Amino acid sequence: MKGGIAGAWHRFWYERATSADNLGLVRITLGIGLIPLHISNFISLLSIDPAGRSYHYLEQIWYYRLLGMDQVNPHLTMFGLGLLMVATVAIILGYRTRTAIAVTILCIFYLKGVRDSAAGDVHHRYLMWVHALALLMVSRAGEVLSLDRRRLNRIGRMRPIEGWETSWPIRAIQSYIVIFYCGAGIAKLRVSGWDWLMDGTALQKFLFIKSARWGFETLTIGYDLAQFPTVAWGLVVFTIVAELSFPVLLFVGAVPRALFLLVMAGFHIANGVLLGVNFYFTPILYVVFFDLSKIRDRLSRAPGIGASRSG
Repeated sequence: MKGGIAGAWHRFWYERATSADNLGLVRITLGIGLIPLHISNFISLLSIDPAGRSYHYLEQIWYYRLLGMDQVNPHLTMFGLGLLMVATVAIILGYRTRTAIAVTILCIFYLKGVRDSAAGDVHHRYLMWVHALALLMVSRAGEVLSLDRRRLNRIGRMRPIEGWETSWPIRAIQSYIVIFYCGAGIAKLRVSGWDWLMDGTALQKFLFIKSARWGFETLTIGYDLAQFPTVAWGLVVFTIVAELSFPVLLFVGAVPRALFLLVMAGFHIANGVLLGVNFYFTPILYVVFFDLSKIRDRLSRAPGIGASRSG
């Protein structure tokens, strides 16, 4: 057993008690979560007429400008939508998993470029998802609870999955999510200064702007909340403290971790209701902070579920 910093580093990445099934269950759960995420983000693209003319973008997203893509291709967009859904289902089933993940990421980049370039704004809902997919792609997540495993077994190329091979991808995704949230909190303080934390008027302004943008009838709760400066200030403090506290998740037990993430799930729902910020499906990513195989086994041993399966 290594000691000191090197030992702690090794234990953090490679000695976390988790099963190979957990890695597969994470892949399946995230894949299922991607389906409604795709629909909510790209359903507006279905209004494009495949037989219609191409049109120029209002404001190209940065990589579209870099590649010189200045107008939409209706046929390619429709093909990309269909391919995205097929590739996502392949991830869930574990069929040619690495290829399916690569195709999914490329489709997300293309379709996000179409959507954001046409709308003239940039959304970041896919950031954590794409990084999580990339980490799963370079791991052996496709060789667990998958059609790929059956194929490899059939041709005699399936080798045992070592413990460290199941631990590092989960730890890497956890670490990225933690850095994302903590970085968001630091960015708020860096850009707006401590005045943003000490004064709730910044949030009040956003509540008014979003209510005016989407209609005061649609976001009436946000408009009403903006009338109370003290409540707005409390929400600002909560946001900063919660985001900066995210690294603690890597070092606490399952119960406080679950309570914290439950609160953060409520935070995203509140953001959607009050500000119209559609991060409703982000909490699905939180499954990486738990051993899904243990949860599955406990559910399978529950009296009602176990009896129904045996029957």
